[in-house]
Amino acid sequence: MRFLTTVLLLLLAVSCRQAARDTVARADMLLSDQPDSALALLEGLDFHRLHGRRLRAHYALTHTVALDKNYIDSDNDSLFRYAFDYYSRHRDDSLRSLAHYYRGRLYQNGTQYRLATESYLTALHHLDTTRSHYRTGLVYSRLGEMYRDQYNFNSALDYFHRALDAYTSARAEVARYMTMGELGNVYCELQQFDKSRLWIEDALCLSIQRGDDVTAAIFLNNLLIVSYESGYYDESFVCYEKLVNLGFSVSSTSHLCIAGVYLERDDDVKAVYHIRQYEEMSDSSNSALYYFLRYKLSASEGDWKSAELSQSHFLFKADSLYRKAVASMLPNAEKAFYAERLRFTNYRNKVNNVLFCVGISLAVALLFVLIYYYRSRLRRNESEMYTYMATIQTMQEELALRKKTSPTTPQVHYQSQIRELLAAHFAIMDDLCLAFFEHTTTKEQQRHIFNSVKERLNTLRDNKKGRRQLEKMVNATCNNLIVRLRQQMTQFTDDDIHFILLTCAGFSPQVLSLVFEKTLSQIYARKRRLKDRVRASQVADKEEFLLFLS
Repeated sequence: MRFLTTVLLLLLAVSCRQAARDTVARADMLLSDQPDSALALLEGLDFHRLHGRRLRAHYALTHTVALDKNYIDSDNDSLFRYAFDYYSRHRDDSLRSLAHYYRGRLYQNGTQYRLATESYLTALHHLDTTRSHYRTGLVYSRLGEMYRDQYNFNSALDYFHRALDAYTSARAEVARYMTMGELGNVYCELQQFDKSRLWIEDALCLSIQRGDDVTAAIFLNNLLIVSYESGYYDESFVCYEKLVNLGFSVSSTSHLCIAGVYLERDDDVKAVYHIRQYEEMSDSSNSALYYFLRYKLSASEGDWKSAELSQSHFLFKADSLYRKAVASMLPNAEKAFYAERLRFTNYRNKVNNVLFCVGISLAVALLFVLIYYYRSRLRRNESEMYTYMATIQTMQEELALRKKTSPTTPQVHYQSQIRELLAAHFAIMDDLCLAFFEHTTTKEQQRHIFNSVKERLNTLRDNKKGRRQLEKMVNATCNNLIVRLRQQMTQFTDDDIHFILLTCAGFSPQVLSLVFEKTLSQIYARKRRLKDRVRASQVADKEEFLLFLS
């Protein structure tokens, strides 16, 4: 029963989580066409019962988007923080830009323009890789709105033009004519009324062609206001009549403008009617134009006390507008600073990328140079080895040729004499030497053997006739080796020649150590030194001399 209960609870939890995922996904699909339904679905979920960072982040982002599309300007980021912490580090630049964009929207709603600017510029940086023209237009539109609200109309104009280009590339018609209407409003604030009327009229035509009556009513109201501001009172009245005939709602500001038109025509009754309509629709304390019209109306009626009061309110409102315009210079400077910092960051990243590419290129080039050097060295060593092998082969061929061309009869005769000489003079001495080094005897016997061997060796060493006879035989059998050695290696002493002679005759190192009264290590060392001296020389028969010394 416990097992079954646990399984049922797990299945219930999984099914509830899947249901929550499905609800959020469905709300995400409804955002474009039915944002109010999407918001209702999301409001029906309890955020604190959602499990998993991904699901919570998806819910928070979808809820923020739904609020924005339903024109609910929220500046509370307590819920959106889950989405921003998750998506701002996401590998998808599209989601990262979306997170920074809606963070900027929250900051903009809270009039934190510096933070909003920074978030929007970061969103633009991530949009460079996604190439989403519509989202780029959205960011530019929000920047334009923000600078328009700060009375920084030149910057607003620049961003609205960028937004229009982006929407044109994205073929987003609704966003396009909405941006055209915003351009008309900004040109009106800059007192460029002709451009303002052209932009608003173009936007009005596009909205009528699309059948968007709500937006067309907004544009007609804006055109009415621009016509009044530019002094075209008749056109303002024509716009008002179109609004009434089409059944569109007249805005509070439009009522105020029409009241001004009637005051210019000295029709105070209708002017009072429209002023009262304005008072019913909005807060009259927020408009300088309202107090200006009240001043003109009171003055025309002779109520100078009310006229003086309205005049003071008008001057206060006009002065507050001037102070707001001056205060907008600081956000403009901040915007220029952050734009410059972003350009510097982009430049630094570009330089770092160039340096990284240069470093990689240098490393690859160095690797190729090392490989080329190593392969060249291998080829050079291989060539030298082939050269040495060819030289050795040539020397072997020459030696074989010399052996074939030398007379055989004297060579056989001299070889026979060498064997006789070795048997007569050196065989016993060789045996004694071996006995001296290998047999274990008493000290008296060792002394006797040592004296005997030493006496024979001294006799051999001092026997010049036997030495000349041995040298003659070695020359005969080895192609005048000792003669050539004396001619080419002039730095060798007679003792060195004698050492080489005995070596070529085939005497062992033990015999040589006793003949020259040296230790075996000294004999080996002397032989190595003689070979090194021959190897360091540049004589013609160097290789042959080294062969015999081996």
